[in-house]
Formats: sequence, C-alpha cells, structure tokens
Amino acid sequence: MAKPAKYIRLTRNYILPKLAQLTEIELKLILCLLRYRDNRTGLCCPSYESIQADTGMSRLSISTAIKKLVGKGMIEVKHRSIVGEGRINNAYRILDGTYTYTDVPLTSKPG
Repeated sequence: MAKPAKYIRLTRNYILPKLAQLTEIELKLILCLLRYRDNRTGLCCPSYESIQADTGMSRLSISTAIKKLVGKGMIEVKHRSIVGEGRINNAYRILDGTYTYTDVPLTSKPG
C-alpha cells in the first residue's frame, strides 16, 4: 500500500476553480486521494479503509462522493482485480490536467 504524502500538489489553473464547486465531503475525498497519488503515474490506489481512517467518512459517503466526483468530471475510477486473487483496491485518477490518458493506463499494476 502506498504511504500517504505529507504534502500535495495542486495545479492552480485547472483544479482550484473546481474545488470551490465541491461539497465538503467531495472536497475531503479529493484531498485524501491527492495524498495517495503516485507522482510517476498519476494514479491513487488507497483502500476504502485508508480513506475512512484519513477522513472519518463512512463507506456509503465515500462511495457516494466517488460517484459524484466521476459525474463532475473530477476523477475517473478503474475497478481492478488480479487473476486468482480477486479484487484489489480501485485505481483513481484525478483529472486535473497534470496527467493525460496516454501517460499511464489505468490498468497498470500497483507498484
């Protein structure tokens, strides 16, 4: 599991105007995801348990906020699994203009 970052990087021109449009729960989730972002790939792969521990949010609140952020075009989600092992943590990509779809596919394995 990736260790959360002490500091996060925000791209001023793209993501900051959108942050003002988020609810408190959505903002809490996106800031949590940013802490887990791999700067090489742009992917965030925290477990629901890690998100809960960092934010104090319930699983239902996390799930609802993820769906709303996807609907607002702020993140994309890849449900992942490993053959023979079943599901693993989802991969999230924050669509802040830092990483493009061609940088790293969402199907990449956790590093």
